[in-house]
Amino acid sequence: MSIVTPSSQRLSRTAAPFAFLPTPLSSELPVREADSIIDIDAARQKLCEAQRLIQEQEARIRQLETLAMTDELTGLLNRRAILGRLTEELARAKRENGELSVGMCDIDH
Repeated sequence: MSIVTPSSQRLSRTAAPFAFLPTPLSSELPVREADSIIDIDAARQKLCEAQRLIQEQEARIRQLETLAMTDELTGLLNRRAILGRLTEELARAKRENGELSVGMCDIDH
């Protein structure tokens, strides 16, 4: 009589597909030297630096988009932004068979 434990069941299920092999399977894991750990650490630092640079670049892009679309004096949308928004709203009104009204007031003349 033998006692079957969950760990022996898992082991038998894992080993069953390899039962036809004449010799047991073995594997070796390469041992990394201390300088390899430094390389991994250096790679992690480079990755963090790249991520920081990407975030800075995205912030600059958002700032340039804001500067390109707003009036510096009033902070309101400029002509280019208003025309873009108007084009979007006209397309939406056509798509939804809706109506659209526009009111404009030129405050800096």
